[in-house]
Amino acid sequence: MKNKMTKDVVPQNFTMGLAFVDLLPVVFFAGALVVLGLMLNSVIMYIGGAVSFISGLIKVIWKIIVVKKQKNIWWMFVQMRIALPLGYVIMIVGFIVACFQMDISIFFKSLVNPFTIVMLVVGVLGMVLMIVCAAKLDSTDVKANWIEQICNSVSQLGFFLAFLVAFLL
Repeated sequence: MKNKMTKDVVPQNFTMGLAFVDLLPVVFFAGALVVLGLMLNSVIMYIGGAVSFISGLIKVIWKIIVVKKQKNIWWMFVQMRIALPLGYVIMIVGFIVACFQMDISIFFKSLVNPFTIVMLVVGVLGMVLMIVCAAKLDSTDVKANWIEQICNSVSQLGFFLAFLVAFLL
């Protein structure tokens, strides 16, 4: 049965290893954001990405506090439900604005190579799995957190590699 995280729940058995694995997708996301920003030259996209990045970083810090202090600082956990989607929406707006400010066909042509397409599919499938995990898994369970963070890490690495290769080609 799926338990709900509340302000009164302190997850048990979380480790520093889990917290550092939680940092991996945040770092991969930042790398993808920098490359996308270079490709699209979009300040709005950077702003949205910064909101999402900071949200992910706060969640990593939350996990470290859970491990080290056995304390649940609720706002640090729950902020991600608001800040992450808000950051993504701002990034989408930045992308749309960039589409009107540049010849976007150059961007899309850079994405059309086998490696980039495979990595984009990996990224998208990872995001789908993250949605399934959020719906089905217990956020207080350490095993569920490992599954989520491995899916998220692979997904964000896929996006990062896709955009990096597209940028370099």
